Amino acid sequence: MSQQENNAAPAGTGKATLIAVVVAAAILAAIILSSREEEEAAPAAESREASNSAQEAPVAAPEDDLAALIQGNIRPAKPGTFRRSDSAYRTETVSIPLPVSGEVEVKAHMKPGDTMVYSWTSPQSMYVDVHGEPYTYPDEPAVRYEEIDGVQSGHGRLTAAIEGMHGWYWLNTGEDDAVIELQVSGYFERLEEVYRSGAD
Repeated sequence: MSQQENNAAPAGTGKATLIAVVVAAAILAAIILSSREEEEAAPAAESREASNSAQEAPVAAPEDDLAALIQGNIRPAKPGTFRRSDSAYRTETVSIPLPVSGEVEVKAHMKPGDTMVYSWTSPQSMYVDVHGEPYTYPDEPAVRYEEIDGVQSGHGRLTAAIEGMHGWYWLNTGEDDAVIELQVSGYFERLEEVYRSGAD
């Protein structure tokens, strides 16, 4: 081989090496760029998939959930714990003066099953008899709900056992005149004073 050929060989080799380096760099850049695009595209694709899934997934109506819950966990109520009424309930508040040793009877007209809640207070001690009388009394007996002495208040619920008048008999056993404050709410036709004895 001549000296000229020896000198020419390195020049050709250098050009080939340069071309190879450029090509390799281009390929590497393409790989890096492609990888970044895939990484950036992945979250967007996942977001679209999640959005599509949320839109496509059936949403149960609240009524359906409630119906399923009730159907799987319910039992019948005890008889007498619920009663529908065609009329609105009534509320009445009355002040009942009662002298020492005086007697008074206040009753509500009710049908069997009608219910009222009540609250009464007095500044003096009272004997009280809570009872119901049929309209045919004394041919038919009365019904006693409670009898108690030496009290200054009473609160509760009364459900009529019979058709008739249901309520309170008070006797003032205190040392001074009193005014009984009575509040009644529930289902009854009217509330009235049906008996009184003693000085006004």
